[in-house]
Amino acid sequence: MTNRFKKLLSWGCILSPLFASQVHASLIAHFDFEEGAGTSTSTSDDSYTGTFTGDPTWVSSNLAPVPSGSNYAIAFDGTGDYLLTDYQGIAGSNARSVSFWVKTSAENNSAIVAWGDSASDGEKWHVRLNSSGSNGTLGAIRTEIQGSYEIGGPALDDGNWHHVVSVYSAGGTFGSGQVAHYVDGSLVSVIGTGDDNVTVNTTLSATLTGSASPVMLGGRQQDGSTQSFSGQLDEIRIYDHALSQAEITSLYVIPEPSTWALVLLAMFSLAFPRFRKRDRL
Repeated sequence: MTNRFKKLLSWGCILSPLFASQVHASLIAHFDFEEGAGTSTSTSDDSYTGTFTGDPTWVSSNLAPVPSGSNYAIAFDGTGDYLLTDYQGIAGSNARSVSFWVKTSAENNSAIVAWGDSASDGEKWHVRLNSSGSNGTLGAIRTEIQGSYEIGGPALDDGNWHHVVSVYSAGGTFGSGQVAHYVDGSLVSVIGTGDDNVTVNTTLSATLTGSASPVMLGGRQQDGSTQSFSGQLDEIRIYDHALSQAEITSLYVIPEPSTWALVLLAMFSLAFPRFRKRDRL
């Protein structure tokens, strides 16, 4: 085994966990909002499209801690703004995770990512901020099906960017800890739950009709009416499995592009030392 190969092997051992953390299996939809203009947005692989309703606006999001490489976010004013997508969501009681960056100062936010049918118990899947003080901390992350909910603290309405993940492992009823909420990379405590006798059975809808809708961003259909979010959203991802702590950490702490450039340069230099000597020839 040559010294050069040994060096490359060593770098591979060091970097493999880092690269592996960036590969997320079963990512179904990723709305990164990088178009920066227009009245629609597509997932990063162009599989799905979200169409603007009302007047959501493109805003710059290149301020920490939003991941480097994210240049734009979308701002919603809470009065009829939302994005209606052509992705129907994840059905039944299958596992799912919803990840996003959120920035808001509004305590009473009713919708962030939502799909399904709110007409019958268990048939919707809504991730939003809690707007009911009797259920738990106002402004905390809340995942709910019709008939039950789970809330995790703390309040997020402080005007700063936060990374949020809602994780559901699959199966059974809902309302006693089946959902794990993560804020800024860390698991947060459960601060409010609903009834534990409602079965998760998310239904899918291809169009917005009555109480049903495909995936909505910045809005939700509740009891036949549309409710809207107030604030900014970015980097919305939907997975068809329960994300692990390692996957969530990698979503929250994404290496800067400059870091990758330095790492690759170091690997190249180790592999081809003659290029380092060129300046001395």
